[in-house]
Parts: sequence; C-alpha cells; structure tokens
Amino acid sequence: MTNFLKLPAVIINTKFISQILIKPQKYVFYLNNGQFNGYTIFGSGGINTEKITMDVCQVKNPEDYKIVSDWITNGFSINNNNNNNNNNK
Repeated sequence: MTNFLKLPAVIINTKFISQILIKPQKYVFYLNNGQFNGYTIFGSGGINTEKITMDVCQVKNPEDYKIVSDWITNGFSINNNNNNNNNNK
C-alpha cells in the first residue's frame, strides 16, 4: 500500500491530510504544511501550524472527484493501478 493519492494534476501525501470535509459534489482536503510556528515565555507558550485547503469539485474536476470518491468508499485504500491505466498499455 502506498501513502500517496495520485490525481491527474497532483499527487497528495496522505500523511499530511488532517481532515476531509464532504460536501455535496465537493470534497475539501485540509492538509498540514509541515511547518510550525510557536513561542515560549517563562516556560509556557504555544505552537501553531497553518492548514492548506484543496477543493476537489465534481463539476470542475470529475476525474479527480471519482478517484477521491472511490478512495473514500474503499476505506482509504489506494490502488494506483486503477488510477494510472496508461502505464499498463
């Protein structure tokens, strides 16, 4: 099993996905960017990270939407052979 979700225009490292918002005809991915900002003052402080959002819309990107829908339906199991049929020709 691979940790990358391959879409036609982008490859997503699934380890950076923190949340997926499921809307009608649209998925919104919230991705961690891997960078942290923080501060400390006298032994206490805080840490924060920015989230990157990515929309996958059924109307604008039907191929991407189908791949993500199948990925979610299959329990987040990735079968890249189905996503890259051109590699087998």
